[in-house]
Amino acid sequence: SSGINAEYGGQEVDGLTYFNERVTELEVAWNLELQLVRNRRLNFVFVVWKTPGHCKECSNAHKIANVSKVWKREEAFESHRWQVRQAPVYHDINWENMSTPKWIWWTRAAVINFALFLFILFFTTPYMVVIF
Repeated sequence: SSGINAEYGGQEVDGLTYFNERVTELEVAWNLELQLVRNRRLNFVFVVWKTPGHCKECSNAHKIANVSKVWKREEAFESHRWQVRQAPVYHDINWENMSTPKWIWWTRAAVINFALFLFILFFTTPYMVVIF
């Protein structure tokens, strides 16, 4: 028999059928997530260059050049407001957190730091100081 015995259900399932159905389910989930990602605005862009030298050259060119004179549609892109920086290596980036707005990130950081401050304050204050 060319089946897979289910671990908990005990029913036999054809392996090829099972994995084809699973691949189809995952492709549907992938396409749904892809549509969600395309509709979510991140307010930044990643550009990949072949060498770090090309990256540095383009970054310096953006800093020096007045892009508004070059682009006819500058008002749509607002390139004068762009911040061009070199990003870390792609595997050092936490991609899941990229869609989090800055204000949420800073609010979380402030709340966590405040809670840590209170924790340290109350657990390091001697008992005699609290009594008086």
